[in-house]
Amino acid sequence: MQIYHHFLCPFSKQIAILMSELDIAHIKIEHQFWKPNPEFDSLSMWGERPVMIVEDTVIVGTYPCFEYILAETDNKYLLSSDLITLTRIRQVANWFNKHFYEQVSAHIIHEKLVKIFSTREYIDTSIMRLAHKNLHEHMLKMSAIIDMQGYLAQDDLSYADLVAASHLAVIDYFGDINWSLYPKVKEWYCLIKSRPIFRSNLEGKITGIDPSKNYLKLDF
Repeated sequence: MQIYHHFLCPFSKQIAILMSELDIAHIKIEHQFWKPNPEFDSLSMWGERPVMIVEDTVIVGTYPCFEYILAETDNKYLLSSDLITLTRIRQVANWFNKHFYEQVSAHIIHEKLVKIFSTREYIDTSIMRLAHKNLHEHMLKMSAIIDMQGYLAQDDLSYADLVAASHLAVIDYFGDINWSLYPKVKEWYCLIKSRPIFRSNLEGKITGIDPSKNYLKLDF
């Protein structure tokens, strides 16, 4: 099994982490998603990420990859055999992969990464202000849920938490989270960040863009 992956892509990050947590063997193929890549484009018609290859089958998109893993593994750790709980996990994953990404992650990644290497344009401060405003609203919602039950979809760690943490890790690389404003989320993120598999997926550096001072710290 292969997955086109980059440590600053929240979609491939979450699927790679899930497979590692479930002991599913896989090989990462580095995909610098801001660069033209005819090989990748031939697999993903709309440039959607991630792309996973299982034998001769190409699986495109976060949810098809997730559903394939769910169907293929008997290990329900981080998932659930209970339909209602699994539905909540899917709902939280959708929250981050759709709404959080569109309102926060996509803006920050485009302004602070894609523009630097592709368009060479200046950062649009109005877009960054909007992203930070949206981030604050999402973080407050996360804080309330975590304060109530400890995690995002249930009272224990699940795939939903890995999805959310994958998005936060990407934007934290660029230093766009004021963690002091969200102590509950910070505590939750530190727990996930301390997991060896998650921590190993933080490794990486973009030439010319240093990670924030807290990016790799387990206690900050």
